[in-house]
Amino acid sequence: MPDPPWLHDDPDAIPIPYTEEELDKLVEGFLAGNSDSPAWIELVQKFGFNGAKQILRDSFINKDPNINKERIH
Repeated sequence: MPDPPWLHDDPDAIPIPYTEEELDKLVEGFLAGNSDSPAWIELVQKFGFNGAKQILRDSFINKDPNINKERIH
């Protein structure tokens, strides 16, 4: 699957909220580079792995600049 257009700052990209697949990639990418960070370890200790992963996913959703825009598909 090709990268989403926004990943390469494509000026013709349609601004839409992250898809579920994009969110999965963001979470997995974060975990690949940060799973040994003290903040992540503390989050997992407090909420368990799945709870911490959901918190991370929610943070990506909340920071999505297009969260209030309609999906065009």
